[in-house]
Amino acid sequence: MMLTDGDFNVGISDVDEMLDLVKANRDRGISLSTVGFGRGNLNDHMMEQMADNGNGNYSYIDSLTEAKKSLWR
Repeated sequence: MMLTDGDFNVGISDVDEMLDLVKANRDRGISLSTVGFGRGNLNDHMMEQMADNGNGNYSYIDSLTEAKKSLWR
């Protein structure tokens, strides 16, 4: 699970490199779900791509109610 604002600026930051890493791990049986936090600076598209390529889910948290729905199932 990745919790982030979607602003990838530390470590691997190239989109293709990140997606290749996610796909390689997916092929090894490791899925990736992403949870986006923040306002105005959130990269929804990237977060969805990572979750889709990682056979996971994407959620966006903008309130305590949404956090409970997404994280406490």
